[in-house]
Amino acid sequence: MIRTPTTFVLGAGASIPLGMPSSGDLKEQILNFPGGEVQQLILDHAGVIGAELQEFQTSFRLSNASTIDQFLEHNTDLRDLGKLLIAGVLLGKEHPNGVTDPNTASHPEHRNWLPYLFEHLNCQKVEEFAQNKVYFVTFNYDRTLEFALFQRLKHYYALDALKAAEALKQFEIIHLHGKLGELPELAAAADQAVKFEGVKNPSEVIRASKMIRVIHDEDISDKDPEFIRARELLHSTERLVFLGFGFADDNCNRLGLRTLSGKPVYCSTFNLTWAEMNSIKRQFNPQVSLNWEVGNYGISDYLKRWNPLA
Repeated sequence: MIRTPTTFVLGAGASIPLGMPSSGDLKEQILNFPGGEVQQLILDHAGVIGAELQEFQTSFRLSNASTIDQFLEHNTDLRDLGKLLIAGVLLGKEHPNGVTDPNTASHPEHRNWLPYLFEHLNCQKVEEFAQNKVYFVTFNYDRTLEFALFQRLKHYYALDALKAAEALKQFEIIHLHGKLGELPELAAAADQAVKFEGVKNPSEVIRASKMIRVIHDEDISDKDPEFIRARELLHSTERLVFLGFGFADDNCNRLGLRTLSGKPVYCSTFNLTWAEMNSIKRQFNPQVSLNWEVGNYGISDYLKRWNPLA
């Protein structure tokens, strides 16, 4: 059980071992959308014509924006189509086996890191599971974490779907940029539910796209409840674990990293150089103790080496 209050901050890299694309791969797949008949069906169902899609992709390409989020932040008239394309790509990557099998990664650095988390969340009784003092703040749209936790609860503790969902609702998972809908077992209303099974229904892709948020600084000053709560957690919990997080300036500022008091902070650093790590270090209050190292260690290997939940 995790007894020390801990907040995980998840970036795109945390979802790569669970079958999701990196932000760069997501950009490329959007630029090459549609990539097959299923994606073409999504466009047809949404009434998107070829010229409209081509204009979007040309503008995105010429913008040289690093991510689709950056592009949509400044191109408000293209947001609806952009969110549809995001949902069309990412929902197609949501496959149960990619989340629940720890050995599906083609590269060692992309091994599934969830077994490490589950090992430390483990309790003898499901009633004790909610006593884990762990919180999740994610910049990702996908529901891989929720799905994996739901499956863990259901099958490890031999629960039916309703009881597993009730146990999962005790965890606080904040999607700062919205998400691809609610898992059907967790949805409060039918129009929020989107199945975790890839793309089988184009109407679900449209529904999911409407639950994606495009963030602009003026939207989150002191009004956005998700960012307010995220900052509260980062300041109040005793330990922070950043996994697959890119430390973009905007995201660091929005989280208020420079105002954090002294506490242990763990950061996975796959493929980062010392120069890049020194630049990231300046995003934090100097009182913060950073626990990391240079090297090509994927998230799973980093967690085993540093064992932040010990």
